Amino acid sequence: MVAKLLILFGLIISGIGIYLLINKEKHENLHTLGSKEVLVVNTTRTDTNCSGEPCILYTWDEASFQDLKNKAEQGNIEAQQQLGYLYLTGEFPKKDTKKAEYWLTQAAEKDNNLAQAQLAYLYAEKGNIKKAEEWYRKASDNGNLEARNNLTLILSDRDAAGENIDKKELIDLLESLVEQKFKPAFYTLAWTYLEDNDVKNEKRGLELLITSAENGDAYAEYMLAELYEDGHLVEKNLQKSRELYAKAASKKMPEAIEKIRLWEINHPTTTK
Repeated sequence: MVAKLLILFGLIISGIGIYLLINKEKHENLHTLGSKEVLVVNTTRTDTNCSGEPCILYTWDEASFQDLKNKAEQGNIEAQQQLGYLYLTGEFPKKDTKKAEYWLTQAAEKDNNLAQAQLAYLYAEKGNIKKAEEWYRKASDNGNLEARNNLTLILSDRDAAGENIDKKELIDLLESLVEQKFKPAFYTLAWTYLEDNDVKNEKRGLELLITSAENGDAYAEYMLAELYEDGHLVEKNLQKSRELYAKAASKKMPEAIEKIRLWEINHPTTTK
């Protein structure tokens, strides 16, 4: 009788263990923090609106996440993109790049340019630059400006590494971004016109550099500060130079911080 009770008790304990294991596997929102596993109940993604006030973009919990999965499995393209992005970032479910790749590919192959850009980012993170360039190009062709900008950065890196790239394509992509007022492209195009002998255009480059500095780009502020310090392409103006270095330094740019630190040594007659 005792033996039977022990067997029955053992079966009950085993059953509970199996149930807990299965139940645990169902929770994709089970995250590992250090040595502990934590079940994320909900997450909220926020941003700022045009007034600079915080606003909620998305809130995810188990019910809304399951609803999103159902829609994705039924072929909803936007849901496939969103689901892939959640797996990519680990925003609600545990980060899973395989699932991210699967769902982003589903949406990307249906010409969702956001999914194409995110898939390109995933491949870039994996070190597969060829695939990243392929998907950034598709997203760019479909009007995604972030993807177009990232494509120009890949092309610039390839050029810097000594590869033969189509410089006209690079310039055309950058000029199209500038035309769309995409701020990060102003400095990239300015640098290209000022430093690349194959496409040098100092007048256009300086114009773009000034605009980029006015937009608050730290790299543009630093480069323009150098020009004012040296009197190259612009009239030498140490006051303007220091002001621009200070602006770049305020954005935690190490080179600019060092310039300000050594300013009184290098230019003892200038005022602060």
